[in-house]
Amino acid sequence: MQEIGRIKYSIGEYETALSYYMKLSKSPIVDVYCDIAKIYEKVNEFQKAMDYVNAGIKMKKRKYGENSPELIENYMMMAQICIHMIDKNMALNWMSYAKKIAESELLPEEQSDFYYEYALLLKEMEMVKEALE
Repeated sequence: MQEIGRIKYSIGEYETALSYYMKLSKSPIVDVYCDIAKIYEKVNEFQKAMDYVNAGIKMKKRKYGENSPELIENYMMMAQICIHMIDKNMALNWMSYAKKIAESELLPEEQSDFYYEYALLLKEMEMVKEALE
């Protein structure tokens, strides 16, 4: 059901995707919260998006622990939402949480993927010099 929601999201059918994700939101699938948040972010309902990311963070912390790499997606998603809300400082805070986990918990080959996403967010904030570092 989650994959169907992702397909519907990718073709712009946000309401249909949301209905699939909402059915899963009561289940133990912890990453569905980021999927729901992406839809709310896409339609500029940033507070709802943040609420779902926070719910995902809480669930992942309970399931995987405080410094789990599983949290990186949520922290980066929260940073992206903050960027769209024009809160650069808050975005940088969320990115720093993700970076701390990435540097301590990910293998070097996994870190490269993280730093690519990190640089994209910096670029989105027009921090090109920092993105190139």
